[in-house]
Amino acid sequence: MTHMLEVTTIMTEALLFDIWPRQSAIVDFGIDNQKVYEAYSYAYLGGDITAEQLNEALGDGTALTKLLREASHNPHHDITITTAWDLIGEEV
Repeated sequence: MTHMLEVTTIMTEALLFDIWPRQSAIVDFGIDNQKVYEAYSYAYLGGDITAEQLNEALGDGTALTKLLREASHNPHHDITITTAWDLIGEEV
């Protein structure tokens, strides 16, 4: 639980300061290009998603994709999020 909160805090602080988050957040939130970062940024800063929602969906590409696609401030509604955790699940 602590790791999740730390990573979510890293992510939300990065979005607030308009900087790329540290590697842990990049991996856990599936940020693999500028469009994905922008989707999170606009959705979070626009108030469409909360830190709590991000924390609940952390590591779950399907849940993160749903959050971002439903966010009205996200300019990239066609994105699909895949996290490292999703890929690990496929290998098992």
